[in-house]
Amino acid sequence: MRRSLVVLLASAVVAASAPASAEAKQDGGVRPDTSFGNGFGYVTLELSGQMTYASAAIATSDGIVVAGQAIPPSGNGQVLVAKYDSTGQLDAGFATQGIYLSTLPSADGSFLATALAQDAGGNLLVAGGYGQGSVLVLRLTADGQLDSTFGTDGLTTIPVGSIANSIAIQPDGRIVVGASDLNEAGRPMVVARLTPSGAVDPSFGTNGVTEILFWDSLRASSGGVTGLAVTASGQIVGSGHLDYIGGDGHGSAGVFRLTPSGQLDPGYGTGGGVEVAFTNPDGSFVQWFPCAMTLDADGRATVTADGSPAAGNAILTTRLTAAGVLDPSFGTAGDGRAVIPGASSGEDTTCGAAASEGLFTIGAGASFAQLLPDGTPNANFAPGGITNIGTPANVGIAAVVLPTPGSAVLAGFAGTVLYVSRFVLPAPPVPAAPLTPATPAAAVTTTTRAVPATLPATGGGGGRPLAGVALVLIGLGALALLVTATRRRT
Repeated sequence: MRRSLVVLLASAVVAASAPASAEAKQDGGVRPDTSFGNGFGYVTLELSGQMTYASAAIATSDGIVVAGQAIPPSGNGQVLVAKYDSTGQLDAGFATQGIYLSTLPSADGSFLATALAQDAGGNLLVAGGYGQGSVLVLRLTADGQLDSTFGTDGLTTIPVGSIANSIAIQPDGRIVVGASDLNEAGRPMVVARLTPSGAVDPSFGTNGVTEILFWDSLRASSGGVTGLAVTASGQIVGSGHLDYIGGDGHGSAGVFRLTPSGQLDPGYGTGGGVEVAFTNPDGSFVQWFPCAMTLDADGRATVTADGSPAAGNAILTTRLTAAGVLDPSFGTAGDGRAVIPGASSGEDTTCGAAASEGLFTIGAGASFAQLLPDGTPNANFAPGGITNIGTPANVGIAAVVLPTPGSAVLAGFAGTVLYVSRFVLPAPPVPAAPLTPATPAAAVTTTTRAVPATLPATGGGGGRPLAGVALVLIGLGALALLVTATRRRT
């Protein structure tokens, strides 16, 4: 069947109410960038009555590109890609008036984008789902046109048992995507690889696909590979949510590393994988939905999301060394874990994170937070290191981008429409010289399932300003299986 893709005109709706909430306006802290979005710091996108949202964002040399889905009142959703200039206006030179929208065959859908990358030639690689069980990767030129030289008529599909959640490019230009296999017990994580021209690469894994399972498949299932990155040598590091819904219901982070050819790396964690969990003071496991990851130049993976410990909703973050063990230099307890109380929610399964100058910036639900290099909440960013966005209402952050020093772009949704905002970040704090020699932290050992940390007995809570996501879920229909693109199934 021939697949056709076209574009649709749309308008950017600029917010006409007060800028972001008071929590985000303190002197010297993070604040909305009023040079973006006609003085309000954010824009939303409406498409003729369709529900829209962004799942991914990247910075290009001349703007911000976001990707997600447009859902009509009836029928299946389609892939949506939009480009904004530095002022928050749609880039009229991209696709048609800044918007690219697919028209893939409705009978095969739904279709959506969950991840973005830009290759060395400036092309945009868009990963997501083709129907319920196949990875979709399509390539757009820098000006938003479908690149017919990629795959078949501009796109490639891979039937792996689910949709793509993430994408990365290896140093040699090969493309790796992360997903999962709903057809197998424990829903193994999946990584597939394409050649630069969009063909499935048979030299990777088994016929181009590697399945990863290092947890008890009778007790837990993965939510896919929501974080994916490659090292300078081509190794692949991935992460995702492990859901113990059939047991005590908690969630933990599963992190793995593959060799460049797609084999689990025995030098990482235990046999290539590691699992990290948080616990409450009484020893019970915390609900946590890890959905974003960064990888630094030293090979350390930092994984984050919000969760719901007994003390109240919080942002929970863990960092692993390049060997796949908990990093004792991270977190106040020296156990590789950090907690920021006061999150807006505790059960979001989409979020975003980015790192620069040693600072780790996080967006989950309506919460926007930042950690210092040692895992301490950055009080210069906001009191307690966290602020919750109140305007517009019902914000859900799915991507965080740091396009320039001192600037952060967030993308996701606000109610039932796509949302993009830009914030001014405070200057990084100047580290104080130590008064006494530092005492080495106790070594933390970990097996396939890391020893969980105990959370503090106090902390903030928050409401759940995510009513809009329920409307999105209604529109998704056949995409109810995608917990990583909406909210955790209950």
